[in-house]
Amino acid sequence: MRLRSTLILAVLFAALGAYLYWVELPRDPDAPSDEPLVALTVDEVDRIELEHPGRRVVVERKDSGWHMLEPVDAAADERTISNLLDAVAEARVSRTLDPGQDLPTFGLDAPSASIALTGGGKPLAEIKLGKNTPVGGSTYVLRDGDERIHLVADTLDTRLDKKASDLRDKRVLVFDEADARALRLRTAAGEIVLSRDESGWRITAPQELRADQAKVGTLLSSLHSMRASDFVDETTDQLQRYGLAQPRSTVVIETTEGEPLELRIGSERDGMLRVQTNLRPTVYAVPSWIGDDIGGRDLERDLLHFRDKTVARFAAEDAAAIEIAEGGRVTTLQQADDGWRASDDTVVDGDAVDELLKTIAALEGFEIATAAAQSLAEYGLDPPQRTILVRDGDGAELAAVSLGTHTGDGAVDEYAALIPGQTTVFHLRPQQHQALTQSIAASEPGPDTDTDPDESALPGAPPET
Repeated sequence: MRLRSTLILAVLFAALGAYLYWVELPRDPDAPSDEPLVALTVDEVDRIELEHPGRRVVVERKDSGWHMLEPVDAAADERTISNLLDAVAEARVSRTLDPGQDLPTFGLDAPSASIALTGGGKPLAEIKLGKNTPVGGSTYVLRDGDERIHLVADTLDTRLDKKASDLRDKRVLVFDEADARALRLRTAAGEIVLSRDESGWRITAPQELRADQAKVGTLLSSLHSMRASDFVDETTDQLQRYGLAQPRSTVVIETTEGEPLELRIGSERDGMLRVQTNLRPTVYAVPSWIGDDIGGRDLERDLLHFRDKTVARFAAEDAAAIEIAEGGRVTTLQQADDGWRASDDTVVDGDAVDELLKTIAALEGFEIATAAAQSLAEYGLDPPQRTILVRDGDGAELAAVSLGTHTGDGAVDEYAALIPGQTTVFHLRPQQHQALTQSIAASEPGPDTDTDPDESALPGAPPET
């Protein structure tokens, strides 16, 4: 039994040795080593014909960039085309076999891939790829006009293995964000119109309101960066199937030049949204998470999402007085030559005051809880936990905000803010609420003061011990 196994191994070893000698080793001793597979300057190529069994892709370079001609008329992906050309230009011949070799042995009678490159109407290069070698990590290649068979690294085979969808431009909407002048969002909740002027974005319908610049910017960025994961359909015959006969949501982008761009959002399947534009019938599949900002999973984007969420906005250095009302007690802080002092002339912690001013001077909610509160008590604002009023050196009001805490969904604390006299309630982040409700303790007693220990801190601070 051992002898038989030994003989079998010996035969296999001999066969491998013969293969390496007759096939893998170069048969032409004068063949150059590590020569370029093709002499090619990438910039001179203006047409590529790439074929694999059962599929063919043709792209051409036009004034506007690379464009696909087959199997569909569509824009091509510039970077992928560039990588494809680099793969051919960077390929090196490692070994060369004598002419007259049996093509079927190397898979070159029915190539696994072929690529033809043209420039200025003249053929530049054409290569055909055969089998990969059993060992050595190489691919057999035949060049047009050359009867010899060459071996190149099998990475060429991998880099040329591209389908039409790989070479297509995957951008769904092509526009410059800076050129966007208006956005129209149509959902089941109605239509929202956003317009941009010199001062930024504003809501013009269903009513005139300041817009949340960050939210609108995120929306624009999502639309601009949207990329297709797949091209589902090239016709308009199956729109009902994709939820696009009556889109769940529509976004229209008006720019300074050209016709408006329209994105129609259809159904979701396997984590992918079906979308379509007004420029071509193609139905794209895009990851559903992209739709979060354009109304993908949350298709009921309402006016509150795009409303400005500024609670206060002023220059902190303009503040000269702060009034803090809490628990029925009002404490006034006044800026003096030596820092901030309370109304009883107690010097208070300047760093704490600066932190308070820094937070309130650029205070924005992360969402609007309600635009017309019917019950402020529901948000912990009747009475408020604390109200802060900031004035400048002339006594003019710079900002005013009331703060409250209430229990939200899931029994989680939520932090509310309200501009006194208004009905819009904003939700704040926990760190914002903490900064606005922190205690501001006395740092040292002022001259001629007789302050009891339990009165040496502003509202919210524990008494000194």
